[in-house]
Amino acid sequence: MNNISYYSVDKIKAIDYKYYVKEGYGGKHIKYFPPCHFFILFLDGKEKKSIDRFCKWYDYMFLKYFNVSKKVGGMKNGSLYKLIKKNHKKNNIKLKEDLSNIDKIIYNKSIKERVMQRFDLLKSIRDNGYNPGNNFIEGIFKDKLIYLIEGHHRCASLYALGDKKIQIRIRGKE
Repeated sequence: MNNISYYSVDKIKAIDYKYYVKEGYGGKHIKYFPPCHFFILFLDGKEKKSIDRFCKWYDYMFLKYFNVSKKVGGMKNGSLYKLIKKNHKKNNIKLKEDLSNIDKIIYNKSIKERVMQRFDLLKSIRDNGYNPGNNFIEGIFKDKLIYLIEGHHRCASLYALGDKKIQIRIRGKE
């Protein structure tokens, strides 16, 4: 059963995947999810600094966890991973599993592209409001709290914008 409702931001946590926990934000309030800090910095008018920091964080996370499944908090087969592969393919480079043939220019451009997509999401929500359509933020209940499964960046954007209640589709029962 899927329950769609508004939930207090105080009850929302990043999913407690092994590598999210290892990095210090898994299982913690959404405000500890690193992109939340970048979004707040951006909204405070420090756009260049926020973009640079987000790029550096993505670079750090990707190089550390590119071969770790997204299902446990790694980057493998996540949106950045897929973008890096796609951009290499566009340049006739079949990226090896160990990334030994990664093109640093394509890699850095891919990170910047993904970061800018994240800030475009933030600006769109700020300027137009958040309408999930069929793309809901999703979570599960654990100990009367909501752990996000999908939508960490959307939730972090809403938090950074000051929303107190966020619409979430809950998987399973309360």
